[in-house]
Amino acid sequence: MKRKPPLLLAFIICGLTLFSMSVAADTTEGTNMKITLTSVFVKSPAEALKFYTKILGFKEKMYVPEFNLAIVVSPEEPDGTQLLLEPNDHPLAKAYQEGLYKEGIPVIVFGVKDIQKEYKRLKKLGVVFKKEPTENEWGIEAVFDDTCGNYIKLYQAKK
Repeated sequence: MKRKPPLLLAFIICGLTLFSMSVAADTTEGTNMKITLTSVFVKSPAEALKFYTKILGFKEKMYVPEFNLAIVVSPEEPDGTQLLLEPNDHPLAKAYQEGLYKEGIPVIVFGVKDIQKEYKRLKKLGVVFKKEPTENEWGIEAVFDDTCGNYIKLYQAKK
């Protein structure tokens, strides 16, 4: 079996900058660091790309099938935080993903302005919810299955 190049090599080849940070001259002021890329392990990046774009509404930022690399972004912030749909083909990644799923733990949280509207839209598209929109002291949350081996939490902050 031919081994795929390491994911880091794929980033280098694609010219993707992993981190973007700027440090203030005065260290007492802190840093201007921000999250530019995060990832979610998925069974198949190609299948996840379809679900995350066609159903959830994210926009494709990059897809390099020969490296099994798929990245999506929010349509509202195309230059904002990127989400890498990372293959779970490493045994540790697969065990981590399966463990979270078995315990019902969402792997990531997506913020929405109107959770009821988003819930109804996704239900119409066949998305299976583990938890319907529920109010708590911080806002409203719901949890759904992304069909790629993960639970995802939707969150609407209190107004």
